[in-house]
Amino acid sequence: MEPRRSTAELRTEIARLDREILERLEARARASKEIRTRAESEPSPDTTDREALAALSAAASGDLPSESLAAIFSAIRASRVSSSKRRASPTWARRAASATCWAARILA
Repeated sequence: MEPRRSTAELRTEIARLDREILERLEARARASKEIRTRAESEPSPDTTDREALAALSAAASGDLPSESLAAIFSAIRASRVSSSKRRASPTWARRAASATCWAARILA
């Protein structure tokens, strides 16, 4: 059994994990951007957001509530929309803002 860690140690661990999450999110964004650039020349089957979320939920350990998981990945998937579409769609902006707020509350 692991000895009890101090609050400071736990905060340090969270900061390290946050940096790791950031690195992974940036790597994901690069891969998503690459897929978008290839989409016209290399069409491929794309899973729906619902299918992708179902697969993630099935793989989850349960430490994160499913509603939280859905909010976080909705915000991540929404970020792939091009900036021109974001500016043109008030509905998209509201949905992205809502998902981002949920994610922020969950990870606080």
